[in-house]
Amino acid sequence: MKGIIKKCTALLCSACMVFSASAMSANAKDDAKDSTKDERRLPSGITYESFYKHIEEDVSEYGKEGFPDMYCSVEAIVFCGDEIISTVRAGEIDRENHIPADENAVYEWGSITKTMVWVSVMQLWEQGKLDLEEDIRTYLPDDFFQHLSYDEPITMLNIMNHTAGWGETTYTLETADASSIRSLEEELRDTEPHQAFRPGEVVAYSNWGASLAGYIVERISGMSFVDYVHKNIFEPLGMEHTAIAADHSDNEFVMEQRKLLKTYEFDIMKGEYSSPLGNALYYITLYPCGAATGTIDDLATYAQAFVDDSHPLFKNKETQEKLFTGTVFNGDNIYSSYGFFASEYYVTAFGHGGDTVACHAYMEFDPVTKYGYVEVKNSDDMVMLFDIMPKRVFGGIPKERYSAEGAEKYEPKGYFIQSRSQHSGILKSLSYLTGISADMFESKKLDEGYYHLDDNTIAYVDEGRVVETLGKTHYSDGSSGVRLLGSELIPEKLYIPKILLFAGFFISAFAAVFVLLIKLKFRRNGMMKPYTGRAVLTFGEFAKIIAVFDYVTMLALCMSLESAGFDKRAGTVCGCIQIVCALICTVSAIVSAYGLIAKKPETFRKICYIGDITGNVITVWAILFFEMYKFWGC
Repeated sequence: MKGIIKKCTALLCSACMVFSASAMSANAKDDAKDSTKDERRLPSGITYESFYKHIEEDVSEYGKEGFPDMYCSVEAIVFCGDEIISTVRAGEIDRENHIPADENAVYEWGSITKTMVWVSVMQLWEQGKLDLEEDIRTYLPDDFFQHLSYDEPITMLNIMNHTAGWGETTYTLETADASSIRSLEEELRDTEPHQAFRPGEVVAYSNWGASLAGYIVERISGMSFVDYVHKNIFEPLGMEHTAIAADHSDNEFVMEQRKLLKTYEFDIMKGEYSSPLGNALYYITLYPCGAATGTIDDLATYAQAFVDDSHPLFKNKETQEKLFTGTVFNGDNIYSSYGFFASEYYVTAFGHGGDTVACHAYMEFDPVTKYGYVEVKNSDDMVMLFDIMPKRVFGGIPKERYSAEGAEKYEPKGYFIQSRSQHSGILKSLSYLTGISADMFESKKLDEGYYHLDDNTIAYVDEGRVVETLGKTHYSDGSSGVRLLGSELIPEKLYIPKILLFAGFFISAFAAVFVLLIKLKFRRNGMMKPYTGRAVLTFGEFAKIIAVFDYVTMLALCMSLESAGFDKRAGTVCGCIQIVCALICTVSAIVSAYGLIAKKPETFRKICYIGDITGNVITVWAILFFEMYKFWGC
């Protein structure tokens, strides 16, 4: 894991070369020449004027010469209260047409949009119109939920903490066709995910849950969520260049500017960027979870509101303060607070990231010192600045806060699956295909690896210093897992048998191909003798092959959508095919069992019947266990 982190850090730092290509170097040179400049310091201890100098040092350590020439666009703002310390705009939002990243450029903010849901919820709570501890069914139409697994109440606080129990949805939350966008209620009903966990027990990041909270805001306020956000967030803050509707139709400026932006991918082999998706204009149908789009200046204005003592988003200062008191904890550290994720640096900062097909964005701030930063970019290579910026803005975890001395190694065994995954429906297998071995937590030596700080906190120690803390979670069945950002690693006791079943699903299909080829050769040579159920068994071989082909097609379609999820019409077809294949395989297995028991065949035919029964049973078992047939369950 540490190696992956280092590689990612190298790429992330390379991204900062763009700063060297802009006006940053001039600031560093001026700082060296003029010792009388303002010595105000960031929480990290770095002076304002030496900020870029330190960024350049990071770049020189990890950067690649010439990288800025291949870069797309990035914009970043560092602030303290209402003061802008630094604004960086570099690159082009359209390299082919040389459209610069300037103050008019708009970017998709992705999941930062969710924080607007949480703000709306807290505004309604402040007005006494919403109870955070009330069962949300109080605010919804009767029989709204169709896939709940537990009778326990689900509260708004559960949704804000991502502990309502929902995993990922099977079906896509995005569309390239603006005309297909339906009402928020229709989209929610049509994409309701399976409730995989008991409410309040497991953190599982949920786009659907956040959108449901937005719908509840609609129900309580009597306004569309778009209108509510404009009236209660955008207008009070003067955010004139931000849209939140799925198709950006609520802001003409944003709608037109978004058409100018392209998204890029970095080809490591060629060492250059390309734009195979062009504008990558996908509309988020569950728009409260990620449709906000606007300029970086508006994003900075929004972030600054959370460190403003005049609390512009709330009537009372106490409401804004409550927002960052913590609702989920890793030991003594805040993990998240009313939907905002917390990160531990020299100070505790709060914020949220956002990723769409086209853009990546991040905002983070410290309500105490009032410092923060926002950033946006349009390349789809996951190269972000947030591995560098926080360290230089907020500082690292001070050594005196944690000591690795006396800490016990964290040495779990077995395998984990991620809570943020599909745990039901035709894509259930993905939760197992993304399983993680406990070896990732291997402690290499005394000053490098994962250690227990206490019963609820795991620390990653590097060179004798704690650089990251993780939460250790405890479940009602007595097991324990690890809490990551927006997800938890849950121990899976029977992981290997389930993976073997999945492998057997494919092996049975390959074996069926081999059997069919042998049968074809025997028939051509006149060597095929009649036997009980020959036609049915042949259909069974084809069914096993078609089932695997159908599953692979299902995954390919899911990946090709460039968005999380799967088209529902295609899912229905694929699920029905699996049902037919499972039925044929079942009949084939029964016929083989009859031939084996009733007909008492010779040894060779007996082996063939046993092989057919085995392959069919594995195929049917895999289809049933991994729910490849369940197209109606999200």
